[in-house]
Amino acid sequence: MCSAVRDEINRVTISRSAGEGVLYYTAHLNARLWASEAKPISRGLTVTREFFLEGDPETPVTEATMGDVINVRVTITLPQEIYYFVLEDPIPAGTEPVDTSLLTTSQLDQAPTIRPDQDPYWYWGWWLFDRSELRDEQLNLYADFLPRGTYVYTYQVRASVPGEFQTMPSHAYAFYFPEVFGRGAGTLFTVTAAD
Repeated sequence: MCSAVRDEINRVTISRSAGEGVLYYTAHLNARLWASEAKPISRGLTVTREFFLEGDPETPVTEATMGDVINVRVTITLPQEIYYFVLEDPIPAGTEPVDTSLLTTSQLDQAPTIRPDQDPYWYWGWWLFDRSELRDEQLNLYADFLPRGTYVYTYQVRASVPGEFQTMPSHAYAFYFPEVFGRGAGTLFTVTAAD
């Protein structure tokens, strides 16, 4: 095992002694960077994510106070139709998803919604998404078939633990053709303690 040097050219040299026989080798590269340094990638679709404090749907934030409800807006743009679409949207570690299906959740919280963007007949397309899964660490969204267009998915999380949290990028892809995918930007999200 060897380590690569950052910001320099690294070379791996494989050699063997003289003689007959076959040399087999495997090389693996594991690269790691902070989630907030991850840049968006679009390979057949585009996905973006923004956080908004409840009551202000116009100003994106990267910081909240413990107890704040945060609206998460994920925008998916498909230049072509996709079969077996999957969205995986990790949430910041210092937050918890708001599950409005639980009886212990306030009825004032907003249930997750999805709609095509800029479409006056958006209500015709709500049935395109087969299911969503609200997990502890991320939200997953699935559709067997998704026509081209732009879709906006909104759900809520609550700031619960103070700290700075690297938040992995959103990742959307065609399940059986994962080379058709889009990744959003990673973020650094801060939760501050309540006064």
